[in-house]
Amino acid sequence: VTQRLRNGNFVDIEDSKLATNQNKAVVVLKRNSETRTILMGLTLFDFYRNWNFENAPYYQMMLIGWLEKNKKIFIDNLFGDSIGTDEHPVITWCIAAEYIQRLFSGENLEGLSEKKLLQHMMLEKAENSTVARTNQDWKDVLTYFNNQKSMRTAINTSLVSGSNTIMGIVGEQTSGKEQFYRTCELLKSLRHLQSAGWDLNDEIKKYNNTKSNEDIKTYLQGLYTRVAKVVDTEKAMAKATVKKFENLIGNNPSEEDYMVVIHEISEFYGTCKMAHELYDSSLEMRFKDTPKEQAIKAIDLYTTLKNAVKCKDSMQLLLIFSKAPRERLDEIISDLMKVEKFAIERQDAHSKLLGDVEQADPLIVEGALNKLEMLSDTIEKMEVAE
Repeated sequence: VTQRLRNGNFVDIEDSKLATNQNKAVVVLKRNSETRTILMGLTLFDFYRNWNFENAPYYQMMLIGWLEKNKKIFIDNLFGDSIGTDEHPVITWCIAAEYIQRLFSGENLEGLSEKKLLQHMMLEKAENSTVARTNQDWKDVLTYFNNQKSMRTAINTSLVSGSNTIMGIVGEQTSGKEQFYRTCELLKSLRHLQSAGWDLNDEIKKYNNTKSNEDIKTYLQGLYTRVAKVVDTEKAMAKATVKKFENLIGNNPSEEDYMVVIHEISEFYGTCKMAHELYDSSLEMRFKDTPKEQAIKAIDLYTTLKNAVKCKDSMQLLLIFSKAPRERLDEIISDLMKVEKFAIERQDAHSKLLGDVEQADPLIVEGALNKLEMLSDTIEKMEVAE
């Protein structure tokens, strides 16, 4: 809009000597008596810098009537065709792009009210991803974002400025500092996206013949392509993670099943302390929460991934995977397997003490072996191949 204002294409006046492009103009004035009155009123206001001149109320009345009558035309010329009443495609596209970018960065956007979600995407700086992603396609998207900083800034600027109104004092050359946003229009764009499941990939193709906001439209279409690729690889990796977890705990494990394993691990470390066995305390600390808390967390991640494997909604999958449930469950599986490996090593080492029990307290050795054998039985039931 600023560029059009500066290059003279913002206003087109019929028979004007200025070379303007009517197709790019927001305000188009025909050569008639109404236009003469409008231009005269604006010229007098520009000259006096106020409305204290002869017949000023008449010109004000004519200008207000002209603005009200042509307001819809100005908006259409500025934003292009509307998707729905009081909703503008470019604003909807910008909201969709912001949403996708922030999900890829791992921001938690679930559970926010409509207004809180809009405020977050419009006014809060996008966070850098803090999750160590193991999906190369996901990491490639994050690299792409780093290379598209100018485009991401342009989208956020278009979203904020395109939905912003400015309050100022009539007659003053500078506007007020308070920012007011067209909330109703923003909410309609948001609800449109929600009803479409945040997927405008097919809908946006209807605008391929229009050149307005081509860069934003192309960028958003590219984001949808990346979403489809990433969720496909995430689903494949999630399926493998679910299988590994089931191999450890059993098919369709419950919280009670997991609590049994955690209880055995807790007893195992207690036995190690009693036997003065050296071990990695940092690994023990990862199981410091109560068995119930750990079970709820692990089984919830398992259930989330198992359901995700069956889901076909790309945008819903992006929302699920944005919270890194697969990486978090993989970390739990890795810790369980480290404990299992250490337990097997200790079992083998302590079994050799049976041939020379005088070197250690027989009661401690016997107790340690009993606990290790119990843990070994549990590990056997897990059916984990080392």
